[in-house]
Order: sequence, then structure tokens, then C-alpha cells
Amino acid sequence: MNGLLTDILLVLQIVVLVYLSITSVYIFIFALASVFPYRPQSKPESEPKRIAVLIPSYREDEIILGVVTDALKQDYPSDRFKIIVIFFIAPVIPHL
Repeated sequence: MNGLLTDILLVLQIVVLVYLSITSVYIFIFALASVFPYRPQSKPESEPKRIAVLIPSYREDEIILGVVTDALKQDYPSDRFKIIVIFFIAPVIPHL
């Protein structure tokens, strides 16, 4: 009986040792891989991307013209961007 219990404990120790060894090696591989981070090769842009400049406005008629004029003075190709002015007109609520 004593020999059987010792054999079971020995097998259990081996199973736990193998499990812990595998998990330790797994973590070590990822730790080692983190030393060499993946950096994808960036390809040079042949032309600038298209963008949209959104200008929100609400009761700012005097300011909008200056903001749009300044937005048009960008050093970006004019065929690659659009300026969109967003107007918000609040409904008139009569005072009771």
C-alpha cells in the first residue's frame, strides 16, 4: 500500500512538473519575442490622402468666413481636401 501511494505521488509530481515547465517555456518564448518588436515596413505615400475639414457653426456668421478663409490657406493640395461647413439652425421656441 505504501509503495502504491509513493508511485501515485511520483506520477503526480511528474505531471505537475511537465505542466509548469511547458507554461514557463511558453511565457519565456513570448518574453523573448517582445525584445524584437514587429515593425511592418511602411511604404512611401505617392500622393497625400484625401481629407475633409469639418467646421461646425452655430450663430457665428461673422467668424465662419475667416475660419473658412484660413482653412483654404493650407499647404495641402487643394484637390485632396474638402472644406465642409456644418450649419445648425435651432428651432425657434416661443416663450409662453
